[in-house]
Amino acid sequence: MDNCLLECLQNRWRSLSQESVAIDKFVVNGVRRCVDRLEETLESARYVEPIAGTAFNYGFNSDYLKKVIAYWRNTYDWRKTETILNQFPQFKTRSMASMFTSFT
Repeated sequence: MDNCLLECLQNRWRSLSQESVAIDKFVVNGVRRCVDRLEETLESARYVEPIAGTAFNYGFNSDYLKKVIAYWRNTYDWRKTETILNQFPQFKTRSMASMFTSFT
């Protein structure tokens, strides 16, 4: 590894290790807004007809994908899942991965 890069990483590691890393509680909410955005995206999806008899050999089978999407849109209970998740404490914090990139 390049000495300059190694020194940079070591300095960044030291500064992060000296920072206060807060662990904050949060509640899963706002599922409806996210589901609305997901539905908009799914409505505009384009499907390629699968090659007959190949199942998943050449990628995800679009016939099956249509069934999965229909389940998410019409059957899956997003609110129930939100309630189940909120039965357990939820936490968020800064990870060392944020030293390299942001996931937001």
